[in-house]
Amino acid sequence: MKLDCVLTAVNDNPLYIEFIPIFIKTWNKLYPGVDVKIILISKKIPDEYMLYKDNIILFEPIDNVLTSFTSQLIRLLYPCILNYENGVMITDMDILPMNKTYYTEYIKDIDNSKFIYYRGDICGEDKQLAMCYNVCTPNVWKDIFNIHSVEDIKILIKSISDNNIIREGHGNIGWDIDQRFLYLRVMEWKNNPNDVVFLFDKDTKYCRLSRHDFTMSKINNVIINNMVFLVDGINATKLVDGINATKLVDGINATKLVDGINAAKKDIKNAISEGYFSDYHCYRPMSMYYDINNEIYNLLPD
Repeated sequence: MKLDCVLTAVNDNPLYIEFIPIFIKTWNKLYPGVDVKIILISKKIPDEYMLYKDNIILFEPIDNVLTSFTSQLIRLLYPCILNYENGVMITDMDILPMNKTYYTEYIKDIDNSKFIYYRGDICGEDKQLAMCYNVCTPNVWKDIFNIHSVEDIKILIKSISDNNIIREGHGNIGWDIDQRFLYLRVMEWKNNPNDVVFLFDKDTKYCRLSRHDFTMSKINNVIINNMVFLVDGINATKLVDGINATKLVDGINATKLVDGINAAKKDIKNAISEGYFSDYHCYRPMSMYYDINNEIYNLLPD
């Protein structure tokens, strides 16, 4: 499968909409052949984002439905009506790619008839599929959700909203409906286990740079706190600078955690420039953390 488009969605909440510029330019830098589309749940594009109008799909708010909920759920539905031959991948507004291989290298030999979940068994025990990341062709998205028009999208979102208790705010009641709905529909859709391809972190060498993993006292002084590494599939949650090479990490003898130890000791800037990380869960709001987020962008591989 080839990646044709990356898709996310946002309402007018400054916590997320401020990421429009850096989201677009980061994807363009690392994956110049991939279209970037952002569904904006609003009556109009704010003047400050008109420069990006070619990347923005305007979607009018649905009466009596939270725009935050619409922006979550619409990521599953809008790919159904996009005009692409190959993969459309969904993601979050505040998560940026960090290297040139993670999103394309591990799907290139997979048939276009498949639905691909990048994160293996993450969220599976909760009967969810994490939004980051899922990819398939518009035809497969359409088969899964039976969506054929913008009107179909509106009707389905309104129906789900009306039949669930949803509270505004991260982590509140109804926050994970999108991930549960995705899991349900994908599992109903597959005719055999091979229809869904699970990529596992140990194989894709997935490693996230998260805003919770490092602090910064100065723009040129980034310090690792509790960097999370996956080495041979083991989550070394406290692999930090100075670890003893024979220490037990989550009960595993860490004598061969060479990659993780080197990464923990390595200057984080070099790790970014060398494409060690797969993605970055950004500091937010963007207006407050503009310097650090753009410093990370500037360090990305050329």
